[in-house]
Amino acid sequence: MHPVDSKEIAFIIAGRNAFKEAFRNAGPKILEPIYNVDIFTPNEYVGPCMSDLNTRRGMIMNQDMEKGFTVLHARVPLAELYRYSTILSSLTGGSATFQMKFAEYVQVPADVQTKLLAEYAAQEEEED
Repeated sequence: MHPVDSKEIAFIIAGRNAFKEAFRNAGPKILEPIYNVDIFTPNEYVGPCMSDLNTRRGMIMNQDMEKGFTVLHARVPLAELYRYSTILSSLTGGSATFQMKFAEYVQVPADVQTKLLAEYAAQEEEED
């Protein structure tokens, strides 16, 4: 540091660049929130609901029967639940409902992390 030649912005930029380099070298892992989802659907729509959950990286844990309805218990990443109420309504003609509750954070699969890092790198290039 030199009181005449040193500027505050230089230290801010140096600190930011040092953190970026250290963070990349540390090999960070991306975590995503996982939600417990309970879907209440008439029996005739169980198949389409299960198929849709599988396309959303959901894991069906079990299913129960209640008064002519099937309750599917699944674990689904939050990123895959975007606009799920609209999709579920379309799949079942508006006759199914669902509830979701936060469960935990887990590491994203390797292919998803690679995709996210590539998107981030492209965005960072555009900003520079």
